[in-house]
Amino acid sequence: MKSSKLVALGAACAFMVMGDAALAQGDAAAGATAFARCRACHLFDDTGRHRVGPNLAGVFGRTSGTVEDFPRYSENMLTSGIVWDDATLDSWLAAPGEIVAGTTMKMIIGDETMRANIIAFLKAGI
Repeated sequence: MKSSKLVALGAACAFMVMGDAALAQGDAAAGATAFARCRACHLFDDTGRHRVGPNLAGVFGRTSGTVEDFPRYSENMLTSGIVWDDATLDSWLAAPGEIVAGTTMKMIIGDETMRANIIAFLKAGI
């Protein structure tokens, strides 16, 4: 393999690894403030209660559609098989309807920094 191909392959691999790391870089305190707009539909606490959307406590590593006692999941959400992590949450917050067709979540967080901050907040469990 030519050295230019090896360099390109190495750069692509480094970008993929750094891309995941970049998603994880957010400010949890700023995310707590940004999450205020999410609170209209979601709780993030240990009460087990829900609003229009499911309680987001413990969302990291959880499979979509599996919060106990949440009755309003769409069939598409129940069968999507999404496991929530930095990348899936980032994609979801940027364009929920493109990730799960027919979702009732209509809020789109277009700002990449705000998404990273909200994800950091959810991940930190503040």
